[in-house]
Amino acid sequence: MTRLSARSGADIHLADAFEAGGCPICRELDRAEGAYLESLLAESVNDIGFRQALDAGRGFCAAHSRAVLEADRRRSGSLGAAILLRASLVTRIRDLEAAHGGRARGRARRLADAARAPACPACARLARNEAGLLDGLATQVVDPAWATAVGAAPFCLGHLLGLLARRPATGAWGEIEDRQLDRLRSVRDLLERFAHASSQDRAHLQTDEQRASVDAAADLLGGERGRRRSRHR
Repeated sequence: MTRLSARSGADIHLADAFEAGGCPICRELDRAEGAYLESLLAESVNDIGFRQALDAGRGFCAAHSRAVLEADRRRSGSLGAAILLRASLVTRIRDLEAAHGGRARGRARRLADAARAPACPACARLARNEAGLLDGLATQVVDPAWATAVGAAPFCLGHLLGLLARRPATGAWGEIEDRQLDRLRSVRDLLERFAHASSQDRAHLQTDEQRASVDAAADLLGGERGRRRSRHR
């Protein structure tokens, strides 16, 4: 693969993600998530403003509660995670206590409030990162090397749709979209052949490519980040 040109640090990271294989947006979001959480643990555990915002938002989401602990253990231990997770738990217990002590008429509403998703700061940061990556990548396609890389990249469906929603009407985008649709159709057809050859008397007809198409379809529909998260459940 031709080395992709880079005009900024963000471009360098994204070019590295293209070379690493898999959905490049998923890969770069994984890197950005790890960097953000490690920075948060190093700098924000005792930051009053951050802690107030964390309390007001009711802590981390389920996925990032686990990710904070994993990031802290990679970094040093688990003290920072313990402090932040306790703060998250305090606010969630407060919600549950309000439902527990309420009258029957308001109990359902209070339980619904307790069950709503927190305004997770890590989710908010990654949403901004994701939008920036897709916006930036859409502008890179004027470079022929980037256009070739985008056409060939195994984007997950969510990131492919996000990128195509940003495409201008001109340039290499028509060819890129054709190539990406061909890739999706290929996975679909391989899955069909895999299923057709799955009976006991036909299993010997299955190919490695057909067997691999099942994982490819899961990555395509669920995103590679979804696969990596599922390993920690």
